Amino acid sequence: MPKVYQELDPEVAASAIEGYEDVLSGEATKLEAFYRQQRCPRCGGACEKYFISVEHAFGENSDTPLPRSGLRCSQCEFAFDPHSGLAVELGKGADRVIERVTSGSG
Repeated sequence: MPKVYQELDPEVAASAIEGYEDVLSGEATKLEAFYRQQRCPRCGGACEKYFISVEHAFGENSDTPLPRSGLRCSQCEFAFDPHSGLAVELGKGADRVIERVTSGSG
């Protein structure tokens, strides 16, 4: 069976990008800092990046050339889009969220 994938020689790769400005490393650093500073809007817990969808990652509203991620709380599993603030999944204890919202409206 023929080899399907062959890695590019590192020297050839380096010479191909020589002279071009690295714009992605700075963007990646800023995006990672943005994700690290986020907390769960529901319980205040720490969050981990997770893949929402291709449409979200490379959506037309993106302000970065890198793929965007969603965040999921490591405690209550609430998932949200930190770029827009929209909830994606309510996670564990979703009934408490609904109870809190409905009890304050009446």
